[in-house]
Amino acid sequence: MRESPQSGGCLNEILRSLLVPLIGIMACALVMFVTIDVTCANQAQVVRYPGALLVDEQGGFVRPYGMGRTIVRLTTDAPPGLVRRWYQDTVRVVANWPYIRAATTYMWSLTPNEQGGTDIRLNLECAYA
Repeated sequence: MRESPQSGGCLNEILRSLLVPLIGIMACALVMFVTIDVTCANQAQVVRYPGALLVDEQGGFVRPYGMGRTIVRLTTDAPPGLVRRWYQDTVRVVANWPYIRAATTYMWSLTPNEQGGTDIRLNLECAYA
């Protein structure tokens, strides 16, 4: 007995009907992930003290400043009082941005250095549980 040319058609249709939605779900998840990561990276740059030099950066899920936790050490010639005021004002403004408030945590600490400037440590958490 000969099989008809359509014998695998039903199985192919079932696989196709499962594969197309799966690819769509994966594409949506990827777009969401990239969007959140880019948003995190852009917002993290706002809390970097102007003119500060990068000493070290660690972390991030995919890259520093993106999703996850990033620890950054900076140094600047500015006195600690000026840097402290800048961070208090800047973080207060950024923390009130509606879409940032729920997803991002900014923590910072300042240490006077021997040259009269300030060493800055930032702990940035974005979309991090």
